[in-house]
Amino acid sequence: MEALLTVTWWLGSFTKICFLVASSPVGQSDSFSAQIIEDLEERLSNVRASEVQSHRRELRRCKLKYEILARNELNAKLSEINAFLERRAKEQAEQDKSGGERGKIVSL
Repeated sequence: MEALLTVTWWLGSFTKICFLVASSPVGQSDSFSAQIIEDLEERLSNVRASEVQSHRRELRRCKLKYEILARNELNAKLSEINAFLERRAKEQAEQDKSGGERGKIVSL
């Protein structure tokens, strides 16, 4: 007579793996147990590999978002600097122009 057993593993703090396992008659228990253990180890390694891939994808996504935010912030600061430099250049040009006119008046 076969009985069903539930085997549960926790991977990390959020991933729970449950397997329903049928136990075998007494004479076949060693080979059956070995087969179950191999199957569970394979499933466990597959789940772990998929979690690692998922984690890497999430890290790449976060890194890309951070790079985009940093570039946007840098572009905003550079735009402010350019606007400031343009204002200063206009002011300097006006001062040079008005200063040149004063020089002409004084020299006459």
